[in-house]
Amino acid sequence: MQVDLTADLVTGAKTGTVPLSVTSFTYFYDTSTTPTNIPYARASLDDRDLETIKATKYDPSFGPTTL
Repeated sequence: MQVDLTADLVTGAKTGTVPLSVTSFTYFYDTSTTPTNIPYARASLDDRDLETIKATKYDPSFGPTTL
């Protein structure tokens, strides 16, 4: 799945906005058409998991790859 986003980023500077273009790509390994029973939590603005993310040890085998 590929997602492209193009927007004008408001900077607060004299220039006002900066054009922004981002592309992300995700590959899903499980290509089954049968739904899984994985429960998903609703998105919430109160969820803050930055400390948990920072506490997780980096594993280089899951680092960036070149396509």
